[in-house]
Amino acid sequence: MGLGALAALDDAGKSGTDKVHIVSIDGTKGAVQAIVDGNFDAVIESNPAYGPSAQAALEAYVNGDGAPAVTITTDNQYDKSNAAQAIADGTAY
Repeated sequence: MGLGALAALDDAGKSGTDKVHIVSIDGTKGAVQAIVDGNFDAVIESNPAYGPSAQAALEAYVNGDGAPAVTITTDNQYDKSNAAQAIADGTAY
C-alpha cells in the first residue's frame, strides 16, 4: 500500500520526505529502495521466510509426524541508516 501511495503522490507531484512522510509495513525491496530514493521515511519488514516453515509444520501435524521443530524468523526495520546497505547486500526482500 505504501508503494501505491507513493505512485499517487508522484502523480500529484507531492512525493519526497520533504513533502510527506511515509512509513510502510511488509516492506519489499521496492519499499526499501524508496527510502534510499528519499520517498519513504521507514519500512517495517514482516519476514516472508516463515511461509515454507509454517507449511512444513502444518503438513507434519496433519500427517501425524509429531510436533515440528521450532523455527524462529526475524523481522527488520529499515530507515536512512541501513536501507542502502540492505539493497547493496541483498538482504532486503
